[in-house]
Amino acid sequence: MAIKSACLLEWVKKRYEGKIIPLSNVPYIQHVSAVAEIAAHYTAFGYEAGLCHDMLEDGICSNDELISALSSCSYSLGERKAILALVLELTDHYTCEAYPELSKKERRRKESKRLRKVSAAAQTVKYADLLYNMDWKLRYEPEKVQRYLKRKIRLLERLDKGSTTLHQKVLDHAYSLNPNNVH
Repeated sequence: MAIKSACLLEWVKKRYEGKIIPLSNVPYIQHVSAVAEIAAHYTAFGYEAGLCHDMLEDGICSNDELISALSSCSYSLGERKAILALVLELTDHYTCEAYPELSKKERRRKESKRLRKVSAAAQTVKYADLLYNMDWKLRYEPEKVQRYLKRKIRLLERLDKGSTTLHQKVLDHAYSLNPNNVH
């Protein structure tokens, strides 16, 4: 691991200290680290975006705090801008707080539509996030996994700009977990 990314990992670990994934008691850092490790193989700044992809929407840090952390880890101005741009693309826009008048279903629909327009790199990181989340859902909420997979397969079929290799891997995995191949 490069010095810059190791520095960022330490900062992210501190920010997520004590945070757990609901229902599982798994430290949240395991999720973002896993997404980072997957995405790193498929796109530039996939590792960094994977580590930080939930930080803004979860209120773990602000844009300025993320930029400051990247700077202190020796990322260049161009690298900082690229990483922040990816994280912003991956941050949910249609949240309950921002759009309380919309139903959960409508917010999901709008978010899926928005994700279709993000960059290839952001879609690639999203594929990594979905790959992790499918296995998490299967392990901790098996009663909800088929409905979840149906939604995510539909989303994946529409997100077609990212790494074709990872996209196919995630779709194949989703179909393998969905024995009825309902989509």
